[in-house]
Amino acid sequence: MLKFLKSLTLADLATLANATFGILSINATRNGNFEMAFFMIFAAFVCDFLDGKIARFTKKTTSLGHDLDSLSDTISFGVAPVAFLIGTIPTLLATITGIFFTLCGILRLARFNTKPIAGGYEGMPIPLPSLCIATYYFAGAPIEYLPYLYIALGLLMISTIKVKKI
Repeated sequence: MLKFLKSLTLADLATLANATFGILSINATRNGNFEMAFFMIFAAFVCDFLDGKIARFTKKTTSLGHDLDSLSDTISFGVAPVAFLIGTIPTLLATITGIFFTLCGILRLARFNTKPIAGGYEGMPIPLPSLCIATYYFAGAPIEYLPYLYIALGLLMISTIKVKKI
C-alpha cells in the first residue's frame, strides 16, 4: 500500500484535493451552509484546473491520473451541485432533475475519456455548470427556477457542441 501511495504524483494530489473539496461541499450543504458549499466547489474547480497544468509541467501524465480526474470531477461537479439543489429545494422535481444532471455529467466524462477531441471538448465540460449555478445563486436569482437551469446545463454537457480548450 505504501508503494502505491508513493507512486502518486503532485498532479494526483491536486486531483485528490479536488475530490476532498467536493466532499466538503456536500457536507456544507448538509449543514445548511450553502455559501460555503459553493466556495468548496470553487476550490475544487481551482484544483481541477491545476492538476492538468501540474501534470503537463512535470511531464507526469498517467492513466491513473486521468481516471482520478474523472472520478473526482464526478464528486465535485456532478454530485456536490446536486446535493445543493436537493438541499435548497427538497422536492421530487429537484431530486429527479438532480439525478438527470448527475447522469449527464457522468455521460459527459465517459465520452471525454473514450472519445477525446483534439484542442477541445464535445459538450460543456462538467466543471462549468457548477460555476453557472454558483453565479445564478450568488446573483440572488429566484431559487425555484434552479431545476430548470440544471436541466439546461445537463443537456449542454451531453450536447455535441464543440468547446475550445482554455
